[in-house]
Amino acid sequence: MNRLKTIREARGLEPEEVADALGLDFRDYLDLEYSRGEWSRDINVRVLKDLATLFGVSVAALISISPNFVGDASSLIQRFREYLISNSLTVEQLIGSINFDLTELVRDPARLDIASVEELFQICRVLGLDWLDVADSIKLGPERVTDIPSEDPQ
Repeated sequence: MNRLKTIREARGLEPEEVADALGLDFRDYLDLEYSRGEWSRDINVRVLKDLATLFGVSVAALISISPNFVGDASSLIQRFREYLISNSLTVEQLIGSINFDLTELVRDPARLDIASVEELFQICRVLGLDWLDVADSIKLGPERVTDIPSEDPQ
């Protein structure tokens, strides 16, 4: 399958962990990761949906052949840095054309979690990526509102 390995690695999972979580034989799972186009005959809809749930992406993000897949915030920001270097631009020069200060985001990709949708849109626009595809496939940091423990009432 086109993106399984990239997504799995972006999620910090080993192939064995994914196979176990899905109730698949390890070799069967690896066959999915390394297949080139025939995977749709080798996977059922339930496993496809379970993979999407496990990885926290849509089914479309798993099977799309779009080059817009990024994986995680660090990969997106790394692409952005490479764009700046290859075009001999500084963050400050780019800020003038997009009207957003991306300095902190370039310095710390984990800030993508709290970036505005417009900031993500602008980064994707500059990189020529479909922002909806990126938003659908990107893994953000581990902290979510539901993961933050409530204050101790003592």
